[in-house]
Amino acid sequence: MRLHELTSEPLVIRACASTYVVFGVIFGVTLVPGLALIPKNPPGLLGVVALNFLALALSFTWIASFKLVVANKFISYRTLFTGTRSLALSEIERCDLAIGYERYWDRFKPPIRLVIQPQQSTGKKAISVNLKVLSKPDVLWLMKVLCPQSDKSQL
Repeated sequence: MRLHELTSEPLVIRACASTYVVFGVIFGVTLVPGLALIPKNPPGLLGVVALNFLALALSFTWIASFKLVVANKFISYRTLFTGTRSLALSEIERCDLAIGYERYWDRFKPPIRLVIQPQQSTGKKAISVNLKVLSKPDVLWLMKVLCPQSDKSQL
């Protein structure tokens, strides 16, 4: 499937369930024992449990905010921190798979990302799609549709 073969129904891609599981385990390892110890009322435990629960809620909110919409005319990507960015498919110059950090400012981008570069004449910024939170089938589909010439062996 290529860009010109997309269906009229937009495809909505969200973070996969394993992302929620990983963050749930990270914060659940300390949250569950903390909740179990609340009846014994050790000093300071309630604050630790509340902080852990807040971290879990914020991480789930962050994960839930990832939304990628691919339609036959546009692509739109929403995150909690960058908001929504959209490009018409005709404005896409190229797509690149980027892994790691080449420049200093790459540290503030996802470690595994699909960089959708718009044509310079549009004046729009590139879209960095966080591939780490998406399921592998969704990532492979995106690479097949948006970056048919790229090397998929890195995935």
